[in-house]
Amino acid sequence: MRVRIGISDSREIELEVKDEKSFKAEVEAAFSQESSRVLWVTDTKGRAVGIPADKIAYMELETEDKRPSVGFSAD
Repeated sequence: MRVRIGISDSREIELEVKDEKSFKAEVEAAFSQESSRVLWVTDTKGRAVGIPADKIAYMELETEDKRPSVGFSAD
């Protein structure tokens, strides 16, 4: 799943994550806990990114089956 996260006063981060449900749970936990205000996400290549929860402007989730296909077919 491809995730695009907009950071206020900064930029946009794009990541590939493996599990949509666990990613959503991590995001919700970061917003609900007063003590932990940083969302840490690890992408499919093992890179960890820490994002201050109060700086997240938006998130866009794109699953594999929703992506437009590119290429040619023998049909």
